[in-house]
Amino acid sequence: MEIKKQVMGIISLFLGLASIPLSFRLIGPPIAVIGVVFSILQQRKLESKYASIGLILNLVGILLFWLVWILSLTVAPKFI
Repeated sequence: MEIKKQVMGIISLFLGLASIPLSFRLIGPPIAVIGVVFSILQQRKLESKYASIGLILNLVGILLFWLVWILSLTVAPKFI
C-alpha cells in the first residue's frame, strides 16, 4: 500500500537516473523535465524521499546537458 502512494516519486527517480546518461543526447532534457513534473506532483501529494532524490537527479541531468551544450559551442569550434 505504501508503494502505491509513492509511485510518482519512484517514476521521478527512474527518470532522473535515465536523464543523466541521456543528457549527452537530445532526449535527456525532455525526460528530465517530465521527471521534475512527477517529482513536484509527488511532493504536493505526499512527501517522499524518492521524489526528492528524483528531483535532484533530474536537475543534474538538465544542468549536465546545458554544460555539455555550452562547452560544445565554445570549445569544439577551436578544434575544427
